Amino acid sequence: MGCSEPGAPSDLVTLRLAPTPDGGVVVLVGTQAGSTGRGAHVHPRVECLDRAVEGRLSKAFRREVRVSAAELGEAIGQREARRIEGLILTAIRTRKVAFGADASAEALSHGALVVAAKDAGRLVDHQPFRGARESGRLIFWGDRAQLGSFTRRESLAVLAVTSPSLAQALRHAHAVVSAFAPAYVAASR
Repeated sequence: MGCSEPGAPSDLVTLRLAPTPDGGVVVLVGTQAGSTGRGAHVHPRVECLDRAVEGRLSKAFRREVRVSAAELGEAIGQREARRIEGLILTAIRTRKVAFGADASAEALSHGALVVAAKDAGRLVDHQPFRGARESGRLIFWGDRAQLGSFTRRESLAVLAVTSPSLAQALRHAHAVVSAFAPAYVAASR
């Protein structure tokens, strides 16, 4: 809708309208099972959101829609942030993950994606993590306590996702969050 370019469904964000108690509407990001009504699709890119809010949303929904690109971007960023947590939990539940520095380094040699805590410190500055970071096979997410909470540990600096499909989904979601909610993914130094 923003750029009128086609895209794979997994690369697009679905937007829907929902009524508010005061008779207005709100734009919802993503879909939920059983949702009905008109939907619009947009690439999660700043330029596409800018074009969408300049009137294309209103045209797609056949009614006036008032939302800023910043509000829409923040909602998309928050949705993808929740998706990242779900993907990490799925990797853990399906045993497609390696925990800790040594196991993650070994998994990297087999093509895994490393998820490092934003406060992992100098650990990610050393090989093989530095190489993974440079090649896009290392992303930052949460802090040590948050990564640890996924695994019932007090603290965890790194884990590696060994499933190629989960790793690809994580990379995509991470790129979207980086664009719209960078505080979630910025590494502390």
